[in-house]
Amino acid sequence: MVLDRPGYGRDQLGELLKRQVHQDFKPLSAAGFEHPSGYRVLFQGTTLMDIAATRIRNLVQEGRSIRYLLPEAVRRFILKNRLYKA
Repeated sequence: MVLDRPGYGRDQLGELLKRQVHQDFKPLSAAGFEHPSGYRVLFQGTTLMDIAATRIRNLVQEGRSIRYLLPEAVRRFILKNRLYKA
């Protein structure tokens, strides 16, 4: 499964697969790509949110909220263990 990510187009994945994995990957309609061996790389639609680890670290270092940007248990763990604090 391949999830969409802001700033990266699905059209770029086909060339990446051919160049870095194996040249025999072919488009499988709009669902993804397939190799003659039967291996498939399939797209999974998601709600796109531009959240990166760097952004999370920066927000924590600035003392700003990270609520709703990651699971609540992860947020609590980061804050409890004072991760990313300078």
